[in-house]
Amino acid sequence: LAVLDALARLHEQRRSFPQLVQALRAMAERLENPRQRAALLVQIAELLEEQLGDSEGAIGAYREALTHDPACLEVAEQLVRLLQAAGRFAEVVALHRQQLAVVEDRDEKLRLLVTIARLHEGALADPVGAAGAYREALGLTSGHWPALAGLVRVAAAAAATEPAILADLQARLAELPLAGPSGAAALVRAALLLEDAGQGAAAGRLLQRAAADPSAGPLPAFHLARRRAAAGEWEALLGDLPAAEGMLLALLELRQPEQAAELCSNHLAAHPDDLALWRWRETLAAAAGDRAGQARALLGRLAQERDGRRRAAAHFRLAYLAEHGKAPEANAAATCRSILKETPGDARTLDALERLARRADDVELLLEVLAHQGRLGPTGAARAQARIS
Repeated sequence: LAVLDALARLHEQRRSFPQLVQALRAMAERLENPRQRAALLVQIAELLEEQLGDSEGAIGAYREALTHDPACLEVAEQLVRLLQAAGRFAEVVALHRQQLAVVEDRDEKLRLLVTIARLHEGALADPVGAAGAYREALGLTSGHWPALAGLVRVAAAAAATEPAILADLQARLAELPLAGPSGAAALVRAALLLEDAGQGAAAGRLLQRAAADPSAGPLPAFHLARRRAAAGEWEALLGDLPAAEGMLLALLELRQPEQAAELCSNHLAAHPDDLALWRWRETLAAAAGDRAGQARALLGRLAQERDGRRRAAAHFRLAYLAEHGKAPEANAAATCRSILKETPGDARTLDALERLARRADDVELLLEVLAHQGRLGPTGAARAQARIS
């Protein structure tokens, strides 16, 4: 080995690469340690590719290195690179299958299976092989999104020629746990892929399932409403109360404010404690210039709102509407007093109360405002109250 090592160094100095490869091969044959032998074979492969332009020889050397160190990912990556450059995708798949047999890390197994599936899906034009690899990945982790998305793509693209793939996908999606917004988001993304591929009926079923889950959030209902609105199915859309917020968002995106307002009214009639929809109802009424409707929404909202700052803001808007005669259900002065209980000394509210007092020549209310503002001392406030009495 010492003689061969010296000879290899001499050939390297003289840049005699064919002789250097021969010397390294002779050294590799005499080494007993598998990893040391694999390292020399990698060196040989690099020389063959970079110095001698022999890609086929490099592929052979990398393959031989893997037989001595099967778990070496770096060697496998170099071999994959050369095989892909040569268009030998079936061999790449076979190599990844060999890696699967020795890899223990689950994430690495998932990566390899998705890579295999994508090669079947793309370069090999084999939807059955792609679906099989995606299913293997989902067998390791049922909610693995790259595998699920890939299976959706394959099933949608091959629905006419391989209907069994689509049937299997629908069965898998029916069993997929929603697990709140994240699970629902996976179903929505799957539905959108199916929709883009022309599988509208399957997409609709997925969206209905996701929207029916109370923990899913507004996203599934948003896309379901978008589909229904595009099809003109207003009656079905407006009657779907459990997912009202998502439906509402879809209607607003589709520039259907009248239907959105109707949806709010329908939902609030059945669920008057839905604070989010009261907020939306106020926004819609304000955008439409319906001040009386905005005031009614504010009253409904204040019955449910618990956040102090939000309550104060809602109270102030209601007081403004009442002051200008736009909210017959609300007493402007009483509304202002409610604000001052929650946010004492609020300058805007005191200004509104002062305007109301002067407009109505209400001396008692004006003195109340001045007392709040600190413009009357304790003695002055008492004397003023005595005079009023």
